[in-house]
Amino acid sequence: MQSLGGVLKIGKVLDAVDNNMKTDIENSQIKDMIATYWKISKDDIEFKPVTGTWRSPYVYINDEELEAAKKSLQDRLAGVSAVSTSESTKAP
Repeated sequence: MQSLGGVLKIGKVLDAVDNNMKTDIENSQIKDMIATYWKISKDDIEFKPVTGTWRSPYVYINDEELEAAKKSLQDRLAGVSAVSTSESTKAP
């Protein structure tokens, strides 16, 4: 996305998201978030999947995955690295 082609496509991405997702985040806030995190390295991103089950009209989130993602975020904000977290859960 950081290439010239990516920059030119960002408006289309926002339009596609806007047409397929409802949020109370305004477009200006989304643009501010993009500007804030534009130069973040993918090495600094940790992906924690949170899946759900569709039962119309709702998606029911997997509580265990959600709690694991919350814990990971809390650990990161507290300065605990992902390696330290996994090491602390290993048996001696």
